[in-house]
Amino acid sequence: GKFRHLAHQHSICPSGKDNGGSLGEVQRGSMVKAFNDVVFTSGRVGVVEGPLRTDFGYHLILITRRGDETLAQALSSPAPVPTLGIGGGEQAVEG
Repeated sequence: GKFRHLAHQHSICPSGKDNGGSLGEVQRGSMVKAFNDVVFTSGRVGVVEGPLRTDFGYHLILITRRGDETLAQALSSPAPVPTLGIGGGEQAVEG
């Protein structure tokens, strides 16, 4: 959609520019600490987090899946689902 087009047009991030901002599934610890903390701890599925500043620039992060929780489930939920303390090895993110 629109975000994909804007990411491709304006992003300087080599990890996501050619994928419309999508980083796909990321492993815990594979990103810089600030990014990792949002993706695996404080961020919520279906909520745009940021802007987050790292040494690589500024990021808007949309977590599209964490464990069994999907973006579709998060968007259909009447209230945000707390995610603190949820573990897991892979998260699907767009940044």
